Amino acid sequence: MNNNEVFSLYVTDYTKHDLMTPVQADWCPPELNDCALKIEMWDAASKIGPTMEPGTYYAMSNVRMRISRGGYLEAKVVLPKITRLSEEDAGRIPHLKELLE
Repeated sequence: MNNNEVFSLYVTDYTKHDLMTPVQADWCPPELNDCALKIEMWDAASKIGPTMEPGTYYAMSNVRMRISRGGYLEAKVVLPKITRLSEEDAGRIPHLKELLE
């Protein structure tokens, strides 16, 4: 959580993308530095961020993305439309099924 009450969440589906802001942090393996998207969680969504568990699958609705002035993708979410998923949900969520495969 930042001082301005914004929680930063990094997500990946392991897809490389030229517009990703390269992550340069000790926790991020070099092979993932252009595969992780930073999502800033504001307002009510910022309260959910700290409760999310690494390595767990979540469905997030209403995430807004755009190209920053620097030419990279940036994303934010304000409304807490976030659902924790399990591998059993892959039968009804095609994107999760593809990710697991």
